[in-house]
Amino acid sequence: MILLPAIDLYKGNVVRLRKGEFSDSTVFPDAPEEAALRFRQAGAECIHVIDLEGAEYGRPIHANVLSDLKRHGMRIHFGGGLRTPGSIETALNAGADAVYVGSALADPSLAATIIARFADRIIPAVDVRGDRTAVDGWKTTTHETPEQSVERLTALGWKTFLVTSVERDGCGLGPDIALYERILTLFPGLSILAAGGTSTLSDIRALRETGLAGAVLGRALYDGKLDLARAFAEASAC
Repeated sequence: MILLPAIDLYKGNVVRLRKGEFSDSTVFPDAPEEAALRFRQAGAECIHVIDLEGAEYGRPIHANVLSDLKRHGMRIHFGGGLRTPGSIETALNAGADAVYVGSALADPSLAATIIARFADRIIPAVDVRGDRTAVDGWKTTTHETPEQSVERLTALGWKTFLVTSVERDGCGLGPDIALYERILTLFPGLSILAAGGTSTLSDIRALRETGLAGAVLGRALYDGKLDLARAFAEASAC
């Protein structure tokens, strides 16, 4: 199982939100490039970079940071405010290896256009709040369950998904194992990246044993509650 250390950006700072609420954020002293270097030194090969300001305003704000982060030789998954083909292209050209797209894929015709143009460089993001898929920077809850969202997008050809439990994000409550078990039972063979709540080695073990392809690590790395090198060892254990 791969682990993706997170760098969430707002107004140039590294921050973490609680439960996806912009009004409940913590600013950390790490500069984005300092955080990336620390993660690389611990063994990271890929980082999870989220433009929270972009998610709030519906367009990428921090894509210019990607070229600095790329200097450390890691792949970058980038998301936040990528709601048009043009903004996706901007992020990819700026240095993202793959991008997370959520809100734009709620429109079937736009989703078809995006997969036709960008194919396997897109990772659909399914953000879950109250057992429904949330869009528009987590501010709007749709009528779709996460299972329905995954089913619709799988039909278009996607096989890798980022599934975030928004209400657990930044809280250290543990990942929503039941959610991931339901999705993998309905859609065996998908690669699911889990985000939200993962903060201990036992959380990582539970996700690995559930069959997750990967997990995002956030606040626990900045609070010092989780050692990244030990986390990598747990993720790769047999």
